[in-house]
Amino acid sequence: VDRVIVGWQEVQSPNEPMYRIGELDPDGSVTWGDPIALDSTNKGLIYDMAYNPNTGKIQVVFGREGSTSNVYETKGVSIEINSDKTSTQDTIQNISGHEMEYGNLAYDEDTASMYMAYRYKNNDECLVRQLLDDCSDLRSFDDTPWSDSDAGYWPHITYAKSIDSCG
Repeated sequence: VDRVIVGWQEVQSPNEPMYRIGELDPDGSVTWGDPIALDSTNKGLIYDMAYNPNTGKIQVVFGREGSTSNVYETKGVSIEINSDKTSTQDTIQNISGHEMEYGNLAYDEDTASMYMAYRYKNNDECLVRQLLDDCSDLRSFDDTPWSDSDAGYWPHITYAKSIDSCG
C-alpha cells in the first residue's frame, strides 16, 4: 500500500513540528492516521522530508528552538512508516555547525546518500551537506556552487541521474 506523509509546524501552542501518514486509496482519496509530534521537547519546524530507498525510511531535517527564542538548532531524524499509519522514530541527531533558516533534501542512488542544500542563517550563505542514513552529519562541502561573496536565499537540491541522456 502506498503512503503519503505531510509535515507542518503546529501554530497553536506548543508550536511543535508535526506529521501525518496517509494511505492512498485506489479511488485517489487518502485515509489519514493521527497527527504525530516529531519532537515534543520544544518548539520547532520541519525544513524537508525525503524517502531514503536504502533504508526504506523517511529522513527529516527540522529546527528545534534552543535556549534563545526563535533560534533553531538543526536536527535530523529517520522515521520508519508502519502499516497501520503509525511510525517508529530513530534517535534525533544533531546536525552540527550551522543554524539553518531553510533547507531541502535529495537522495542520490549512486552514492546511496542523502544530500541537503540549506541557508546558513547567520552568514547569509548557502551550503551543501551529505547525511548518513540515520540523518546525522557525514560531511559539509566547502566547495559549493554558490559564490562566497554572494548572499544566498532559498537553495534547492534535486537528484538528476543521467540528465545528459535526455535527448
